[in-house]
Amino acid sequence: MQVVITVHTYWPNRDGVQYVTEYLCEGLVAKGHRVTVITTVSDPNLVGEEVHNGVRIVRTYLKTKYSFIHFGTKSYRNTFMQEACNADCIVNCCVQAPNNNILLPLLKKIPGFKLLYMHGMHVFQLPKDASYGLKYRLWHAFMNVRWSAFYKANRRNFNEYDAIVDIHESSQGIGFMKRLGVKADSHIITNAVEDFSGVTISEKDKKDYPVLGEFFFLDVANFNDRKNQIMLVEAFHAVQDRNGSKLVLIGASSDYSASLKQRVKQLGLIDDVLIYENLDRETTRKFIKTCACGVISSRFEVYPIFLCEVISCGHSFVSTNVGCVRDIPGGDIVNSTDELTHGLQRMIDNTSHRIELGAVGKKFADDSLSQQSKIDQFERILLEGIGK
Repeated sequence: MQVVITVHTYWPNRDGVQYVTEYLCEGLVAKGHRVTVITTVSDPNLVGEEVHNGVRIVRTYLKTKYSFIHFGTKSYRNTFMQEACNADCIVNCCVQAPNNNILLPLLKKIPGFKLLYMHGMHVFQLPKDASYGLKYRLWHAFMNVRWSAFYKANRRNFNEYDAIVDIHESSQGIGFMKRLGVKADSHIITNAVEDFSGVTISEKDKKDYPVLGEFFFLDVANFNDRKNQIMLVEAFHAVQDRNGSKLVLIGASSDYSASLKQRVKQLGLIDDVLIYENLDRETTRKFIKTCACGVISSRFEVYPIFLCEVISCGHSFVSTNVGCVRDIPGGDIVNSTDELTHGLQRMIDNTSHRIELGAVGKKFADDSLSQQSKIDQFERILLEGIGK
């Protein structure tokens, strides 16, 4: 089977969608299928092709700002048509990604099986019990107008898909598409995690990162306003008795991470909040394996891979009430900075609560988060779609 997958981010860049797409692509290759990934780069000097772990990667230049495309539409569409017309099936990842939005009018020209892998969508209704500032609410209102117009304008194009996949039963994507009048078959493939059983911590690791031997909260996410790490730092600062605990933040360097460091300095937390930028994956895995508790303060998530990794290692978590997080066993859910502070304090003070949550999450991860089962499910959907 020849599969073409379009996705905004792919190896060596990292985010949650990339993580899922990569293990699905490499899993298909391992089962004997041919997979081409079409992805985008913001630097024209990075355009080209290569093969990584058996997956053919085609990188095209697409200049975007605020998810609007400024340059590269024609060449990207041409690349897609050249690859897709010779494929048994095509998969577009992320329903609102700009690189996929410009492909919607072309779907009727593609002869093969067509699948939309949603990875969630814009949430039109903010949680009533969550705390949001005026600036964010105004931005959200603008996004409501923008995405409502987008979906209505593309109703016919979405009906060109033969199937739609979303990542959790609680995600609103498939239900929204049905209400929009899209008649594609629907499927749920929940996210999965890699095996952490072989991750070990050496004496050198402890020397390089002494916090690995201490009690620490961990957040692994891109540093940006959407992930909202400044809220997490402020909540940690307000914990009355930290009892020597630390907060570790891992992500890619950005303008936001510079602001985050400044805020840490202002709050006098330089020794207690450790920010690591651009760590390699293997080192990041060591932090996930040894943390006392995972924590996220995001304004938006769908089904965060990081929390799945945390519970797979037997740890509990504290998270803002976003996406499908409430349906992930093993953690406490909060709705404000004050509640996050109390949640962190509880994990420090109540060891039995933290351990019990970790055990509940670990069982769920062992039963439900195997990568191979998701690869097999994805393959079945594609094979059935092309009639094999």
